[in-house]
Amino acid sequence: MAQFSYQEQDQDWRDWITAHPREVLYVAETGGGEIVAYALARAGLSDIPPYESELLALHVRDLEQRQGIGGQLLTTIAQELQQQGSASLLVWVANKNPARLLYERLGGVMIGERIVHLGEGDMALVEVAYGWSNIESL
Repeated sequence: MAQFSYQEQDQDWRDWITAHPREVLYVAETGGGEIVAYALARAGLSDIPPYESELLALHVRDLEQRQGIGGQLLTTIAQELQQQGSASLLVWVANKNPARLLYERLGGVMIGERIVHLGEGDMALVEVAYGWSNIESL
């Protein structure tokens, strides 16, 4: 995130949205246009039915963490997904990622677990899914 600037990312975001029209992208930036966080989600069935949408990524730059930016982005994403007709939301997160506490604080309920193999080696990580069966609760 530290290397992102509005000027560098503007066209990348436009290209992404054009190529993935069903996905929702929001960014948070400083008054000077410096991107400090982003959230990416998509409406449609997730890999855990009956959840109807999925938060694909939520990243907040280290210096801006624990200031409410991540929660605000998630709430904004949830509102947009709800307007698109989604009633529920889930997110996958590495089980050792401290950011998972954000999802718990926002009322997410653990609904699944999976092992993700990284590359061709023996490396793997465990991800857990948090879900909101009623997206309005966000």
